[in-house]
Amino acid sequence: MTQPSQAQLESERVDRLTLIRIRGEIDLSNIDEVRAAVLTIVTGAEMAAIDLSAVDYLDSQGIHLLIDLSRGLAQAGIELSIIAPSTSIAGELMAVTRLGELLRVREALPG
Repeated sequence: MTQPSQAQLESERVDRLTLIRIRGEIDLSNIDEVRAAVLTIVTGAEMAAIDLSAVDYLDSQGIHLLIDLSRGLAQAGIELSIIAPSTSIAGELMAVTRLGELLRVREALPG
C-alpha cells in the first residue's frame, strides 16, 4: 500500500477488530491520503481502532479527519475507537479539545 507522506500506517485484524497504527504526522498535506488508506483498510470490518500513540503532529485538519471518519464509519455500521494515551501528543490534544465528547477515545486497546 502507498504510504501517505509524513505518516506510516500499519494494520492488523484481531477477531472482529481492525487496528490501524499511525506514526508520524497527520496534517493538511496528507489527510486525503490518510483518509483513503484508512477507508481501504477498514473495508469489511465490524469494528476499527486508530492508534495515535506514535503520532507526533496532529493539526486541526487531522482532528477534523478523525471526526469525519468516526461519523462516516458509524453510518457504514463500523464502530470506531481512537487510541490516544494521555501522555501522547494526540492524547493531550483530545483532552484540550474535549474530543472525547465526540469520539470514543481510549487510553489503550481493551484486554
